[in-house]
Amino acid sequence: MIFQILKFDHITPALIDLHWLPVTFRVQFKLLLFVYKLLRNQSPPYIKDLLSLKPATNYALHSSAQSLLFVPKANCSSLWDRAFANAAPVLWNSLPLTIRTSSSLAIFKRQLKTFLFRKAFSLFQ
Repeated sequence: MIFQILKFDHITPALIDLHWLPVTFRVQFKLLLFVYKLLRNQSPPYIKDLLSLKPATNYALHSSAQSLLFVPKANCSSLWDRAFANAAPVLWNSLPLTIRTSSSLAIFKRQLKTFLFRKAFSLFQ
């Protein structure tokens, strides 16, 4: 109605104009927002048991100060890939350090949406 597109027209240009994320990226946004709140003690404590930071090593590694999450190993792949305990650390660790270490929730949300928007529509711009 707003953009007067036909039933079978592609929706991508409308999503770009409205600055909306596609559904898969919106799910990632919500999941990463949940992880950010969890790491800042702004979520229920019973969920905190599902995630843990990577353990410290005896070596002075560059990655030790990057607030990465531990990704548990599993034998099965299809269902485990979608479980919160696996999907959240994988997505979190794939974020740039500047987004993971945002100082406030508002800054994190803005940077995350911009990052996911560019990732979703990089082929169309």
